[in-house]
Amino acid sequence: MIAVDTDILVYCHRLDSPYHVKALVALERLMKSGEPWAIPWPCVSEFITTVSPNRPYNPPSTMEQCFKAFDKWKKSSGLQFIGEGPGYFEKFWKLAAAQNPVGPEIEDIRIAAMCINHGVDEFWSADRDFSAFSSIKSTNPLIIPSR
Repeated sequence: MIAVDTDILVYCHRLDSPYHVKALVALERLMKSGEPWAIPWPCVSEFITTVSPNRPYNPPSTMEQCFKAFDKWKKSSGLQFIGEGPGYFEKFWKLAAAQNPVGPEIEDIRIAAMCINHGVDEFWSADRDFSAFSSIKSTNPLIIPSR
């Protein structure tokens, strides 16, 4: 299963993002694949925080626009929202002990632990920090691999 990070969702949503088209194409392909995919719950709140007032996007997205974006993504039959559950804490603790995180790295470990706990084997993100987790493949869907 593929899980999608906040940045990819933001790029899909914001028409003024320089990565909008690439992110939109990648996410629409994933949605149409019929395969299960996931959005970790922390990415939902990070998305709203990133596109709402007092953030880099001007004009900011309204709450209604944010909810409409998630309504569109929810129409994909394979979408699951994932969060903490049985076994999560042990995975979080193991990753945290191995990484010795500080500051915002803790949230990355939280998301990675959720993904691992739910059987996610690939995490789509433009954030290179996720490549630090060897137990989950980190892929930037905005980069077209060379052949």
